[in-house]
Amino acid sequence: MIAALQAAYQRWPLGIFMLWFPITDRSTLTDFYQRLEKTAIGKILGCELCIRPPVTARRMNGSAMIVINPPRQMDKSLQDAIFDTIRPSPYHPPPDVRDHVKEPTAMESTMPRIPRFNPRSPERHLTLSGPAGKIEARVIPPAANSRYPAVAVVCHPHPLHGGNLDNKVTATLAKSLSALGIPVVRFNFRGVGTSGGEFAAGIGETDDLLAVVRQAQELYPGRVIWLAGFSFGAYVALRASQIVAVDRLITVAPPVNLYDVSDLTPPACPWLLIHGIDDELVPYKAVLKWATRLYPAPQTVYLEGVGHYFHGKLNTLQTTITDSIAADPPPLRAVDLA
Repeated sequence: MIAALQAAYQRWPLGIFMLWFPITDRSTLTDFYQRLEKTAIGKILGCELCIRPPVTARRMNGSAMIVINPPRQMDKSLQDAIFDTIRPSPYHPPPDVRDHVKEPTAMESTMPRIPRFNPRSPERHLTLSGPAGKIEARVIPPAANSRYPAVAVVCHPHPLHGGNLDNKVTATLAKSLSALGIPVVRFNFRGVGTSGGEFAAGIGETDDLLAVVRQAQELYPGRVIWLAGFSFGAYVALRASQIVAVDRLITVAPPVNLYDVSDLTPPACPWLLIHGIDDELVPYKAVLKWATRLYPAPQTVYLEGVGHYFHGKLNTLQTTITDSIAADPPPLRAVDLA
């Protein structure tokens, strides 16, 4: 079954595949999930409905369904439908099929259990071409019903201080933009992960970003470019906006005290600047002084109780981004990459 799913996915990577199968014992089911986890298949939505604890293979104890490349919001639709047809249960399976599964007690097993959904990351791994060698990247495909004709490229913080595409703020930026239904590309600057080259003080990293932008539009032709970045990545995104036409810019905690930004002009597009008032690395007052002198001025959001790394405030960051974009939809225009 795994081989058949892999073959189908490789032939039609954007296809939607559904598999419904019986549940007998938990060990067989867990083994199937673990083998599925090791494949290169992208996003998988899974749910289970058991009428009794799956502890024996001698009888059918329930059924399970997995959907590969599920349509956006399918998990919510399934949950709404299932909640209307079965009673809540004190036993819930774990939120991720990779976790250890405990079996319910005799009392817990007397009621049907509500399926829990296990969406895996829809990101695809890519190797792009860069001026210093290959560039390690990941892309989240677009939703079919997105109203934003854009593709976003997200930049991570300083490479010499642990910055990479898996940084939690970088990942939150990608998640926030993906929630709007647009494709999102995040990548490792030169010298980070498997990307070739060495750190180049923001200049070479800007060239990396420009290369990724061009290839992002080759992947998704006809879409305008949104740039986003955190800390050092915000500085690089702002530098790139001086060179390539950008339809939206998002800078989080731009390090205006660490890099010379005096010659950088505001882009001719909506620009959202988010900064924590309690930022311990980039003083809030330094950003405020710089931003108030810009024309046209960016939309600024200064968050109380938020430090540079947004510890415990990632949900606030995501809400700030999505609310701002919802209130200011992007203009529809072409992007000139020449």
